[in-house]
Amino acid sequence: MLTRFLNQIDFTYIPAIKDLEVYADLIERMYSSASENSAMLDATKKFIDAIGEQTETLTQQLRTIFSGKASLSAPSNMAVLFRNLDFVHGEDEHSLFKQKGDGVKARHLPELLRFINENEANKKYFLWGFEEPENSLDLSAASLEARRFASFASRSDTQIFISSHSPAFYLAPSEEGCSTKRFFVEKQLLDEKNEVTPDRATSVIDKLEDADSTMRAAGLMQLPYVIRSLKDQQDALSKSQKEIDDLQTQLATLSQPTLFVEGKHDIKAYPKLLSAFGFNHSFDIKQFSGTPKNTKEIISAISMAGGLSPSSKTLFLFDNDPAGRSSLAAFAGKGSDTSGSPVKIGSGTLTAAVLPYQTQPFEQFIEECGLNESDIKFPFELLFVNDEMLEFVEEKTKSNTDWLEFIHGDYNRMPQKITNILRKFDLGSYGWLYARMVPDSLKSTFINKALKSPNKECDALKKLVKTVSETLQLSQDL
Repeated sequence: MLTRFLNQIDFTYIPAIKDLEVYADLIERMYSSASENSAMLDATKKFIDAIGEQTETLTQQLRTIFSGKASLSAPSNMAVLFRNLDFVHGEDEHSLFKQKGDGVKARHLPELLRFINENEANKKYFLWGFEEPENSLDLSAASLEARRFASFASRSDTQIFISSHSPAFYLAPSEEGCSTKRFFVEKQLLDEKNEVTPDRATSVIDKLEDADSTMRAAGLMQLPYVIRSLKDQQDALSKSQKEIDDLQTQLATLSQPTLFVEGKHDIKAYPKLLSAFGFNHSFDIKQFSGTPKNTKEIISAISMAGGLSPSSKTLFLFDNDPAGRSSLAAFAGKGSDTSGSPVKIGSGTLTAAVLPYQTQPFEQFIEECGLNESDIKFPFELLFVNDEMLEFVEEKTKSNTDWLEFIHGDYNRMPQKITNILRKFDLGSYGWLYARMVPDSLKSTFINKALKSPNKECDALKKLVKTVSETLQLSQDL
């Protein structure tokens, strides 16, 4: 049992001095592991056959001279044939092993070894023994290499032993899933009493404070100082890179057209809706914190949403309800179109609109209730009401007695003649839902379900998509 377990372990030793034989051994192993794949075996056979075809003239001459069979054959151990394979780098295709420095070559070793391990069919556990992997690497490159080793060691099938003089390795931070142990190893000698000193050859240096005292005793005090300086530089570099990335994101956003919406659910819904109609998501989308009702609130809301670019197309889109229509009037002036058509603001790049409500069931609802256009309440989710979604709402709200018993507050404040009609719609009918609206607790689920297969023949939906796509000049996917 123990022998079987040990046979499943592959141990690879990489010495401090890494000559070409080290790389040749790994290249040979790389072929041996990959050749267990039938595709590799077929490719190798075709390679040998092709050589045979090109040397057929030589083969025929040899047969004539020796009056017997003669042909080119592959070695019994094909892996030997591949020992001299090389890697090429750059456009000039420089040889890795003949033209690149020791540092570049050394950084190939972990990748080669990982490939070999992943393709060795008979091995399950892998031990690596690396001596001084920092050789020929500057401190910064050694630090990056240490992180790569930690990443490899985070695998459940791999354990790595490293001997190093570099603080980039022995003080490298642990990666997630990688348990790292560090030890300072001293040479033990016999003193005048013929006793071994020091008593222990190893001491733990898991903390920087431990390293300070250990390195001071070893006369290598400068190394922890160097690693501190390196970490400070790396932290500063990471911070600068993050600032650069954030700035690039902001600049990219400023150049994109922008859609301002009211609801928190709209942020995710509009990209999905436009995608369903074949338009790509090449625009920025922002949410108002509330519905602005006057110029002061408009300026404040835009500022809180991150501002806008005067050179980019911008569309302000509101629910078609009293608050949304007031916002449209504040943006574009009183008397603006409230049927859902876009309204230009001045001569610039700004446009505003309320949602189009022209669906056959909703227009019938308006007529039956005797509502004026200025009375209606039509939020985004009502664009998707159909028989399937009505059944969905009815099923999800059957125990929500507070919601079932009351019509929406805006409608409840209307004249009694209208409220009486609004309360009489049958359970599960279009008017029943229009009078109450989709409950807040159900909106997200309702919209996500509806967007899986929106009705592309719905006039109001088509009008909305046209308004957004043409105003923001979105391109349609081919």
